[in-house]
Amino acid sequence: MSSAGLPYTANFIDRIHPDSPTARIDELSFRRHPPAYPISSVMMGEEGQVVFAAICDEHGRVFDAKILTSSSHDRLDEAIQRAAQSQHWQCWPVSDKDGLHERWAKMVYRFQLSSAKNTAPHTASPQRAPRP
Repeated sequence: MSSAGLPYTANFIDRIHPDSPTARIDELSFRRHPPAYPISSVMMGEEGQVVFAAICDEHGRVFDAKILTSSSHDRLDEAIQRAAQSQHWQCWPVSDKDGLHERWAKMVYRFQLSSAKNTAPHTASPQRAPRP
């Protein structure tokens, strides 16, 4: 079981360094409000990695996400979008020189069920994103 008593871990996160990001996600705000692992996905054993662009407004809040690479499970992809639309995540501009009002950051998030063999609480740890 995870530290919250749930049979999954869903807090692996890492930034992907795209060609031209215009923002960085505040990792603390992301970790405090991670995407919810859909209960039906847990029951069906669905796992996956979602690559997405987090869209930020001029006030430094993420307000939406565009799925760039699907997890192959609609529920997991939608969980990312719902979490982004909750506006709990914060972001910072990479540079103020560009004058953009809307910024984005490319991220990867892994939904992963806990192994039946490993029932100890799991601590979040960053995962390296695959290189293009």
